[in-house]
Amino acid sequence: MAGQLDAVIIRLLYYDEGAYHKVWFNPKEYTIIRREVYNRDNNSIVTIFFDDYIEINGTRFPMFVDVKTDRMHLNIRYTKVEVNGNVDDELFSLSEIQE
Repeated sequence: MAGQLDAVIIRLLYYDEGAYHKVWFNPKEYTIIRREVYNRDNNSIVTIFFDDYIEINGTRFPMFVDVKTDRMHLNIRYTKVEVNGNVDDELFSLSEIQE
């Protein structure tokens, strides 16, 4: 898996909350390999792995995302990525709530 590659690790701090993120980058491919979110007690609360990148118009997209917490494990496999496709505006309209 991508987590086995040499990586550059960046630590993103959020001083207001005391939380931070660590992000692993593949320096050869310019992609994110892994991201970990830590709470103010320095405990990892979520780990996300990104893999199987494809390139569309010069931008890389992960086709596989693996999300792990202490309570769940979620695998997301994308089969199609469409950039700036046509989206019907009706999908974003809020209908009135009927009582």
